[in-house]
Amino acid sequence: MVENKKIDYFGGESDADRWADVKQRRLDSITEEGKAFEARVKDEFPPEEAERIEAALDWMIALHASQEDRKKGELSLAHPLAVAAVVEREYDIQDPDLIIAALLHDVVEDQPLHLAMDSIYAKYPESREFTEKEIKKRYGQEIRELALVVIGGKFGDRVASLVDHLSNPDFNTIAKKGEMAEDRKSRNEVYKEYIAGAIKDPDVFVVKMADFLINVVNTGNLSHDDPKKQKLLSKYGPVIQEVFLPALATLDEHHPLYSRKQALRDQLRDVYQKEYEGKY
Repeated sequence: MVENKKIDYFGGESDADRWADVKQRRLDSITEEGKAFEARVKDEFPPEEAERIEAALDWMIALHASQEDRKKGELSLAHPLAVAAVVEREYDIQDPDLIIAALLHDVVEDQPLHLAMDSIYAKYPESREFTEKEIKKRYGQEIRELALVVIGGKFGDRVASLVDHLSNPDFNTIAKKGEMAEDRKSRNEVYKEYIAGAIKDPDVFVVKMADFLINVVNTGNLSHDDPKKQKLLSKYGPVIQEVFLPALATLDEHHPLYSRKQALRDQLRDVYQKEYEGKY
């Protein structure tokens, strides 16, 4: 028998403590922007929809609470909150499913096991004896699929589908298929192709646009001495030029971002010229 390492997972035995203080986490940790977001949701949405969005906010906080900071001084949960705030406030989206998907857009990518563990234990009782690493190795893609089922059960199939399309695939695995070499250039190409395909869905486009712009601006603001900056410039630069700018130019009048397409193009072109052009 393998030595059993207790896994702290969403919905598990240790989850009661996490949920007991989740409201306090909200007050203490999610910044003034989070409080303002909550206030707008309560003011702008019917009570039942506001409750759904607040439940998604609770989930997001609980699932990302154990993660390390995305960058020094910023909680991991600050990013999905910022994306949701852009969708709701700057893009004036009044679709609760889109706002919920924005809040949860990283949970399947970052914390699938925390969502799927109950389902894994139920389907594979022997997995209770495995470490987290072993479970990931044995059940792989099924973990992601079960995590999406959990999201669908709580927030509906449309939210689960949106989160699925917003969650990055394993670019390394895809890059190794066929004749592609496993190097940064091939991974970047796979990323670009993934974004181009994902944003064909107008709803996915809305959340991806907010997510991408935040990441692009944050990358431009990194110190030139930061070793991650050049990699990210090479990742995002071609997507700005070859995917988002052409896509924004061709949005039709029925697209949720149609009225903002010129402003978004201007914003992307500005950050590209200042921080990306000639640097990757």
